Amino acid sequence: MADVFQLTKAITGVTFSPEGRGSLSTLPVNARLHLTGQSSLSGFIDITYRDKLYCIFRVDLMARSVTVRTMAAAA
Repeated sequence: MADVFQLTKAITGVTFSPEGRGSLSTLPVNARLHLTGQSSLSGFIDITYRDKLYCIFRVDLMARSVTVRTMAAAA
């Protein structure tokens, strides 16, 4: 099972075009992010949200989300 996180606070993610140009996007509260692995960028991890790949800071994800399994256990 893939790791899934639900945001408790908005977070900024970076997407890259095929030409390598980056753009910033804000991922909203309650967004469900699917962890896809370690990013090639230091300090970042790769996640998908609505079938789009984003790079986000690992520390931001840990501080602004809960795992979906954690939420189910608390219910």
